[in-house]
Amino acid sequence: MTRTKQQELEQAQNLHLIRDERDLELENRARSRAHAGLQLGCLLLAALCYLQGDPAWTVLLALPLLGCSIQCFCRYAGDREPLFLAGGFLSGLLALFLGGPFLVRLLRESPLSPGRLACFVLLAALLTALAGLLFVLMVLSAFWLKAKLHRMDGDRWEDYFQSVSTLRLLLCLGGASLLSLLLTAWASVPLFSVLGFPAPERLAVVYLAAGAVKMFHKLSRGREEVLRQLIRLKPGR
Repeated sequence: MTRTKQQELEQAQNLHLIRDERDLELENRARSRAHAGLQLGCLLLAALCYLQGDPAWTVLLALPLLGCSIQCFCRYAGDREPLFLAGGFLSGLLALFLGGPFLVRLLRESPLSPGRLACFVLLAALLTALAGLLFVLMVLSAFWLKAKLHRMDGDRWEDYFQSVSTLRLLLCLGGASLLSLLLTAWASVPLFSVLGFPAPERLAVVYLAAGAVKMFHKLSRGREEVLRQLIRLKPGR
């Protein structure tokens, strides 16, 4: 069944994949409340850790201060008010004073030395680039296989893109991106083991989690542009 541009656009808007002004307002309000809830949670956990004599209270208290510092610097970038600049530096220094010693001790007791940690970050960046390459190869291979099996020509490709749901195409692209990330995480276990990293399975999980967060952030920021480009393939105005 062929769907027009207007039908696909309405479906994307109803699912809030393409946001209007109301969606943006609600999203900003939800993000603000989530930020406030996260700060309150950190403060409560910091208080509990302090009462129990756990030194982790310092870093838990440093996190809200770090968020306040980033917020002040962002306000200064927009308003150029010296008060926000001073607030950013003050809260940032307090966050560094509280969380710095704990992080230094944590790194000192970690099974990863600073050099190993830097090497892990570099390998994670290379694996992320490899995941992107695998994503492109999987998408191209899928189109090549479909062209071979169904003997696709120009008209058939046009009919296919006009008939297939835009949401389905977006889900397929997201699934291919997730699969490429899973494959590189699976391949990272023997790679970390060969290179002598301790706990290679845990490092693979850390890489997978960081890659998933990055992928979700990228898809969240770029999904509207991708959807609009896919909707352009539909007939109608």
